[in-house]
Amino acid sequence: MANLAHSNISKIQNAFDLFNQGQTDNALTICKKILNKHPNDVNALNLSAIIKDAQGHKQEAIKFFLKASKLDPKNSKTLTNLGITYFEIKDLGKSRDTLEKALSINPNEPEALFNLANIYFLENQQDDAIQYYQRTIQTNPLHFKAYNNLGKIYQEKNDTEKAKFNYNQAISINPNFIEALTGFTREAYRENDYSAAINCCDKILTLEPENYEILFLKGEILVHDGLMIEAKPYLEKALSINDSDPLLHRFYGTLLDNLEEQSPQATEHLIRAFEIDPTNAELASDIGKTCITNGYFDQAEKYFKVSLSLDPNNCKTLNALGTVFQERKNYSDAIDMYKRSIGIEKSYAPAYINMGNICREQHDIAAAKRYLQQAISYDGEDINAKRNMSLFELISMDFKNGWSNYRYRPSVEKNGAHFAEIKLPPVLDKKNILFIKDQGIGDELFFFRFLTLVQKRGASISYVCSEKLIPILSPLNLVDRFYTDIPDPSDFDYNFSIGDLPFILDLQSPSDIPPPVLLPVGREKKANVLDLLQSFGPPPYIAVTWRAGAMINSKRLDAYLKEIDLKSLSKIINKIGGTVVAIQKNVPHKELDLLSQLINRPILDTALYHDDLERMLALLDIVDHYITVSNTNVHLRESLGKESRVFVCSPPEWRWLEEGKSSPWFPSSKIYRQTKDGSWEIALNELVQDLEMVTQ
Repeated sequence: MANLAHSNISKIQNAFDLFNQGQTDNALTICKKILNKHPNDVNALNLSAIIKDAQGHKQEAIKFFLKASKLDPKNSKTLTNLGITYFEIKDLGKSRDTLEKALSINPNEPEALFNLANIYFLENQQDDAIQYYQRTIQTNPLHFKAYNNLGKIYQEKNDTEKAKFNYNQAISINPNFIEALTGFTREAYRENDYSAAINCCDKILTLEPENYEILFLKGEILVHDGLMIEAKPYLEKALSINDSDPLLHRFYGTLLDNLEEQSPQATEHLIRAFEIDPTNAELASDIGKTCITNGYFDQAEKYFKVSLSLDPNNCKTLNALGTVFQERKNYSDAIDMYKRSIGIEKSYAPAYINMGNICREQHDIAAAKRYLQQAISYDGEDINAKRNMSLFELISMDFKNGWSNYRYRPSVEKNGAHFAEIKLPPVLDKKNILFIKDQGIGDELFFFRFLTLVQKRGASISYVCSEKLIPILSPLNLVDRFYTDIPDPSDFDYNFSIGDLPFILDLQSPSDIPPPVLLPVGREKKANVLDLLQSFGPPPYIAVTWRAGAMINSKRLDAYLKEIDLKSLSKIINKIGGTVVAIQKNVPHKELDLLSQLINRPILDTALYHDDLERMLALLDIVDHYITVSNTNVHLRESLGKESRVFVCSPPEWRWLEEGKSSPWFPSSKIYRQTKDGSWEIALNELVQDLEMVTQ
């Protein structure tokens, strides 16, 4: 508390000095001695009240203030201090009456005005609170707390300009006032002025390095500024200070989930948050989503069901649970979840998209398109619906609609590009165009062919490329300059994602498809690889890849499933002689050993070639046969004009078309299709027959 009526009595002054030095017991002893002799000494009563208040003995403080105010009823400072003490024990009625009484005696008593404003603020009477804070400042222009509280009110009113002004006024009076610095930080953050917000956080952390709230806030600001890696240490330090904040665990868990495709630690933090806040249905649903990311489908189902027990009508959670059932091919339960989701919110587009995907997996293309059209009709901005629709259109060679919808790939913005809005003019004489990589290395190779058409229009081409592609692409002289990081887009006339080339070039017909670019093979690399092969075994050389796609904790999401089992593969290899070369990325030794046993011959492991595409290109140029599932190496083999024998899963990816033995996108490759019931038997028999004909 603040105020003490002035006294010329030296003992009171001495007691007051001791109080200011923190010697409250000694100060109180002096007051007691005075009151023993002079029970009605108003100054001693006031100081005793102030000391008791500081010690946390609020009721005793009130008794002293009440006695002092009876002896000196016109003392506005005594009444103000009494009103403040009532406020501190949350007796707002008595506090208001006492403060108003103080103001009736002295209308310019700043602390009475300030604390009456605080009462109005608590009672959500914001206009009255503003009036009294402004009167406080009129009586005491250096009252930084009044400015700070005005900032709070305007912050609640979403009046950022006035909030920042008042916080700034408070900071200008007291530059180290943490509360005002924090308020200003939050307003700057809300305005997306990340630089100012971070500067304020740094100032606060200089004053209070262990300020958990600001460590959390700075981490949050850095994440929203796109600096997720930089945010981690601040969030981790905040967690080391306060491990019991569910919001912090949830935010950090979500950050880890976004940083890494597989992050069990993310799930652990979300589970910890839910342990602290076990009634939070949204949090339980978030745990389920990270479990899906990590391939823990049983756990995902568990937490989605917990979430639904807390919030049974949440269409998003119902939809998410449906994706778990769909992953297990439990289509009836998945459809039930999607229909329940739509029943709650008829316009919920993701449920229609997932229904469409089930129809796609069941090879009902017409029904799949209908569901996606419904999704788009309810949410014309849903890029996921448009992107999914493009896959159906492109597999049907509907290029006009397909390439337009294909623009809405999530990888576009993730890689720093933007959704293409314009098409290129037919003449691009000396125009500088920047293309940015998209999706995986195989996709970059796939779309690279279209740069020949851009070059023919006279453009100067720059390309932000995966670094390991540069050695094999640079000899083509299609690209004037390669980058590994995105340069300043303002230095270019146009910039696009490389996956949007068919759209910006207005590709309309399959006859317009350019052939894959032909990549040169380095003589020295080829000679070295040939020496290795010849030292390992005799020709013919049979390269094999039996799996492609993302592995998640030794589990596989169906959307990424591209795999032929080793026993089936061995039956094919056993039909022909020669040396087997495994071109399998991240292959476990036990798989190589098993395949070697099944074919009764050693296998050359070339997994390391995936990090040296010049050697991989040389290897693919030398081998006599390449038996594989669809993967990056098929694109490389196409760039050599050489045949691959490709197992294509059902349902197929759009580039392999819905049916047929070939695809215009891979003119050198021959397709062996999985049947709709998931069997490879027909494909295996066809491949064996083809290989027997070739070897004969």
